[in-house]
Amino acid sequence: MSTRSFEGRISFLSSNSLRVGNQSLVLCGVVPIARLDKRIIAAAQGKYEKAFVRCNSVGSGTPCDGRTVSKVGNMVVAQCKIDGDVDLASALIEAGTLCGAVPYYKAC
Repeated sequence: MSTRSFEGRISFLSSNSLRVGNQSLVLCGVVPIARLDKRIIAAAQGKYEKAFVRCNSVGSGTPCDGRTVSKVGNMVVAQCKIDGDVDLASALIEAGTLCGAVPYYKAC
């Protein structure tokens, strides 16, 4: 897969997958917390839904390079930053909806 960067507004598909513009993606380096209350997920997602993000696919300088696959089905695996600064996966970990799966991110 060629390295790709893309940007746009977030639309969540699940706790760790989203759509940015026409691109569906899975956030790199994180996994959903099992049996998490749907209200917690909804509150965290509501905070970031429609936020503007810039995303880089795995292989283009993400903390997941060499640690994870670059695609899951037809979805790109990527790191996204809100307004080019705040790491979305880190923000969702702090909100209690995701767990880190690579050393860069905080594990549960």
